[in-house]
Amino acid sequence: MSAYGVPTLLFSIDGDEARGSGRSVGSVNLFEAVESTSDLLTRFGGHGAAVGGDLAAKNLAAFAERLCAYMDKLPERDFRPMVDVDACVELDELTLDTVAMLDMLAPFGQENPVPTFLARNVTLVNSRAVEPRRTTSPARSPTADAPSTGSCSTAATSTRFCITIPSSTPLSPCRSTNGAAGAR
Repeated sequence: MSAYGVPTLLFSIDGDEARGSGRSVGSVNLFEAVESTSDLLTRFGGHGAAVGGDLAAKNLAAFAERLCAYMDKLPERDFRPMVDVDACVELDELTLDTVAMLDMLAPFGQENPVPTFLARNVTLVNSRAVEPRRTTSPARSPTADAPSTGSCSTAATSTRFCITIPSSTPLSPCRSTNGAAGAR
């Protein structure tokens, strides 16, 4: 799935029945894709990002062919990974004090994901380990209004501070400090 950037379904065959589950990528709605082949399935369920279903093993080839035809009609952008950005930041906001404040939001997990921050117009100069659980990465902003050099730190919390994202990668809107959506 992540190696090829396409939705993946895996089936096991027991006798004449195939049982499978799948995961999607990007914004591809895998549930709708599988639903388009519902006449071949004995049962199925799930949501846009994950599905499961059963069908007669003899229908696997037809299922695969029709699912591939469905996917071939989708625009390429649907297969690109989505990056959810919690906030846009400036390099001077990326300090050890900020990391300490973010540590107070721990523990991180499925219900409380690690925050992701985006620093726009930043070039990562290099990255080096300074101790086993922290990496420091000098970065600079090429814009005239922000010519200074800063440093992006990733501490033990695994908070992602500086990320370089191609302009073609879809991003969720950055939110200002008052919570209103908008670009910064």
